[in-house]
Amino acid sequence: MHCFQKLTNSSQYAEACFESKAFVEKNKYSTQIIEKVVVYDGYEMMLKVVKSGSSSKPCPAFLFVSDTADSFDNSGNSRQVALILATLSGFTAVEVSPKSLTTNHECIFLAYAALKWIGEHGLELQIDTAKIALIGLHSGGQVSAVITLMAAADRWPKLKLQVLMLPELLMHERYEPGYKPDINGQWEDTRAIYATPLETSFRGLTYLPPTVIHTQDTRHYNFEIDYYGCKLRDAGAPVKIIHYNKVTESDTAQIDYTLQIPWHMLSDAANTLKLHLGEYI
Repeated sequence: MHCFQKLTNSSQYAEACFESKAFVEKNKYSTQIIEKVVVYDGYEMMLKVVKSGSSSKPCPAFLFVSDTADSFDNSGNSRQVALILATLSGFTAVEVSPKSLTTNHECIFLAYAALKWIGEHGLELQIDTAKIALIGLHSGGQVSAVITLMAAADRWPKLKLQVLMLPELLMHERYEPGYKPDINGQWEDTRAIYATPLETSFRGLTYLPPTVIHTQDTRHYNFEIDYYGCKLRDAGAPVKIIHYNKVTESDTAQIDYTLQIPWHMLSDAANTLKLHLGEYI
């Protein structure tokens, strides 16, 4: 799966967007939202679980890492994205919120602790621990890429897929005196704790799961995204990068226009989950 693909907004996608919106509107009220406080690796955290349907059968799941570690509590945006992806895929979405943090870099370890808790205790939430994926949005894409490297280095939990949606991948060379990256402060200082995906050796990328990256032609991070994709490809890791045209307001998911998430990107992400985690009935 080595593919660099460019998609345009066509009538086919317009129809798919309409169908996705209608499906979510019809089924979103059947989702369940569960809150569970857990402790793992010394971190106390709140897991927010969005379950699609009411089956007690273990279900594939994805950890959703959004713009900020606590956006689930402070904004409806993150919850809506997780809910839409859970509804479209039929899988369980999990988000993590910290009970307390003292430094920015702890967010990385918090997200990784949540991933490991799911891998070890997911059955408590009817999660199929053999079918776990990771989705990162915006600056959360940087965090997702980092903790995917951590899981690959530890060979556990074994992820089936990582999806990076409009990721803000950072290069060390961009950090010059006085430069402040355009990225949420919660996720800013990743270099102090772990090599960033763009600086990782080919050997470190060898055991990564299939990676799908969604971006847009107008994104500031496309150079970094394409560079990361080439590194994954050259390391032999399965990768697919999809470039979307700039979206219009009517095409954007009705969450928050500033997020700039087109409906067909959400639909594609859900279909990718089903492709790699299997249909859930």
